[in-house]
Amino acid sequence: MECGCIQEGTPVYLPQYNQSDPDDPCFNGKTEKNVNTAVLEQAQEQAVNFMVFLGVALVALSVLVISTSKYYGDKNANYLTIIQNSLAVYDFTSDIAMLISLSTYDNLQDYFHFVLLAMLFCIGYSYLAGFVILSSEMKRKSSCVSYYKQNPIAVKLCFLLSPVKPNFILILDTRLFQKVPGVSNTFNAPLPRKMRTKYRIASLLHLVFEDVVQLSVILALQKYLLADWTVLNIISVSASASALVLSFVVTAYHLSRSYKQHVERGHSKVVGQNASTSGSEMSVKSDLEMATISGHSSVSL
Repeated sequence: MECGCIQEGTPVYLPQYNQSDPDDPCFNGKTEKNVNTAVLEQAQEQAVNFMVFLGVALVALSVLVISTSKYYGDKNANYLTIIQNSLAVYDFTSDIAMLISLSTYDNLQDYFHFVLLAMLFCIGYSYLAGFVILSSEMKRKSSCVSYYKQNPIAVKLCFLLSPVKPNFILILDTRLFQKVPGVSNTFNAPLPRKMRTKYRIASLLHLVFEDVVQLSVILALQKYLLADWTVLNIISVSASASALVLSFVVTAYHLSRSYKQHVERGHSKVVGQNASTSGSEMSVKSDLEMATISGHSSVSL
């Protein structure tokens, strides 16, 4: 649908638009918000089609991966990470689509520059966090170095996808395709618990900043500039909200589980130390009793 109106009130048309078209959203003089909505919908039309296609493709790919893994009998595979990463890809792509649509309309340039700066910050943060965590853990754990030498392409690819989600690398710890020759080692990375925790926290911070900015911008657009919700705005809000909620739930679950394991290990260590101390005390007591008995025997003689 074409829009020829360039100002509020009586329609003012550019030469290429049909002034007598009753389907034109500016026909009979619509408000400025109606004009903004119509122009933005037109700018987002191709992006909406692509997002629908991408959504279908990601769902199909996720179902294929999970079904194949189940077919090969992977009983301990972490399918939730597959779903999270698919949603992260969709969320990140919707943010880029929104950014591109904002750049096409002069009235929204302030919003475009704000979102662009926020995305650049998130990309820089994701790469920096991913690099620091990976480097520190490779120095700390020789098993990580050994895995990297065997699977350099997989690790580098996950690192390149860090802007989508800093902990994208956790897909290498999903234990998929364990019975498939040549692939079993790739998805069985020896990632330490501390490394996984660091990545989850870094990813959560990334999502909070990125999606809170995205949601704030869209809500501001709806309140001040648009008369109605566009399809891409609905898609973007839904993707951001879903990614945030899922990330909060999963991260909270894993952090609580890690904390319980840490407490249990500390308790076991204390019990072991107490047992060792008790054993030492019993040994000393036994030695003293033997010495006492020997002393009595000597006196008797």
